[in-house]
Amino acid sequence: GALNGGIFIVKSKSSGKLYIEKRFTSRDVRELHAKREVAYLRQLRGHPNIAQLKAFELDPRDTPRMYMEFYELGALDTLIDRYENKQVYLPEGFLWRVLLDVAKALRFCVYGIHKEDDKVDPDWDSILHRDIKPGNIFLTDTGGLYPRSVLGDFGCGISMSDITTGLAKNEQVSRQARAFSPPECPKYDRRSDVYQLGLVIHCLARLLRVP
Repeated sequence: GALNGGIFIVKSKSSGKLYIEKRFTSRDVRELHAKREVAYLRQLRGHPNIAQLKAFELDPRDTPRMYMEFYELGALDTLIDRYENKQVYLPEGFLWRVLLDVAKALRFCVYGIHKEDDKVDPDWDSILHRDIKPGNIFLTDTGGLYPRSVLGDFGCGISMSDITTGLAKNEQVSRQARAFSPPECPKYDRRSDVYQLGLVIHCLARLLRVP
């Protein structure tokens, strides 16, 4: 990713389990990008369609980093490449599964609705992802017909409270994927993530990395 100091697959010495280590640059820490991303992921813990934060260390005297759940089937961009190389289209049912999974993730980000019978939490601090693209949606096998989709990389994310308090401006982050920018760019609102999700489905249907 662009908004980090490197991404690595690491193994726990105690359990042997694989994790993703994302390192932050000193600029990420100084400009509070790292702090905000960790805060958003902590707020979004527990949802099956959002990448799960396992641990973090933001002390600039050490290597600032966080550890995420590892998703063994990779991201949608590599899946698109494999099918494009084989000249075979992805099953329509899989596209619907991706759409449903990521839509559930966005519903949780905006409204805090985890389950179908949950009500909107009036105190929920809405989070906008702002960088939805095939490379930020990961896959994991759950034993069903199609793998589960997981939305990750909140490095370009922003919360409504951060906009209100002035900690972040509601404008385009220069390091997000411009090909997926919504029409209202550089402005942004809750509908913008939905637009980007639509472009992801378009890319899956046409086997394109960018629309």
